[in-house]
Amino acid sequence: MATDGELNPETGKLEFSLDVPFPSSREAIIALRSLSPDREPRKGGISKALSVSGSTLSVRWSADEARILRVSVNSFLDHLSLVVETMEAFGPPRRPVTRPAPPHPRTAGLPLPVPSSIGWSFPTPSSGATFGRKHGLKKN
Repeated sequence: MATDGELNPETGKLEFSLDVPFPSSREAIIALRSLSPDREPRKGGISKALSVSGSTLSVRWSADEARILRVSVNSFLDHLSLVVETMEAFGPPRRPVTRPAPPHPRTAGLPLPVPSSIGWSFPTPSSGATFGRKHGLKKN
């Protein structure tokens, strides 16, 4: 739902607002995060504020000139269209799956740290007594 661009008598600026409903709050938040990094190219003359309430993305513009407002709204709608098309192409978002991270190739097979009275230490392999000293680790 969009409101007509109106002149705010207090600020003397043109204002425009747009509410975009999404199927879920999660999709609205994804759209917000995708569109938030896009700042207005001009330093002055226009401001844009994005927010999410429930499953609705709300955008509010305030501009000095109608031309600047029109360009900003058109650019935003182009980006919004791309975000919506992308979400439709990949389907509804799923909950993130929490899996343990795979071991880093450099640390795979190395012993895990163990708590000791002086903090954390690493057990050293019996055949490589220099392992701990070489890496600045102390033997228990």
